[in-house]
Amino acid sequence: MEENTQVSVSGAVSLTQSSQMSFIKRVAGVLFWPGKTMDNLAERPRIAFPFIFLPIVQLAAIFAMFPMYREFVRISTEKLIANGLEIPADTLETTLNVSTVSGIIGGAIGVVISWVLGSLILWGIIKLFKGQGYFKQILSITGYAGVITVLSAVVQVIQTNIAGVYDNMSYTSIAVLMPRMDGNFIFGMAKFLDVFSIWHYAVIAIGVATVSKLPKKKAYLIVGAIFVIQLLYAGVTEFRIAGLM
Repeated sequence: MEENTQVSVSGAVSLTQSSQMSFIKRVAGVLFWPGKTMDNLAERPRIAFPFIFLPIVQLAAIFAMFPMYREFVRISTEKLIANGLEIPADTLETTLNVSTVSGIIGGAIGVVISWVLGSLILWGIIKLFKGQGYFKQILSITGYAGVITVLSAVVQVIQTNIAGVYDNMSYTSIAVLMPRMDGNFIFGMAKFLDVFSIWHYAVIAIGVATVSKLPKKKAYLIVGAIFVIQLLYAGVTEFRIAGLM
């Protein structure tokens, strides 16, 4: 009886320590101790930070390489015109300005929409496999996992400013090991196979196993399957964009 009491007290202390994880420790924990961080977020899910953080990172990255990004928009627009898109010459500059601004705003809003919808789909799949957890918990673990995108954004900003050219291919993807094949399905998938995207999904998998209470193997397979679908989608997107250009 005395031993059971000790276990109970120990459990309560452990729960309190998890609950009291500071904001800074949670953010750093995504990178350095994801298991403990996901335990904390499963126990006390928080979503305000990702709603602010994700679009700010997107905006900050674009503004840090704005001249190169604007030139990228210009070149893309000129390719569309060459392929038959009709834009009066006197409105070209206005079109470029609108495209640039809409691209920036759309990117900031889009990253939030993608996060929420992706979390909803993930939650639905977990429920399909009889997993536990509620939507806010999934939203919390996927949102905090987005901290890893800061590292990806930093690499892209450095890469872009050194090269002087905006490129949607990261130097941390396996695409850098291949010849440039814009519009190729395999090349599109290779661009998605990035160190940070793999890391991102690995952390999400840890979170899903924690929240859903499913066996780890099953939780990892669910997230792995979603990753493969995203990989295929990246290849299709690369192919379709090339068709527009």
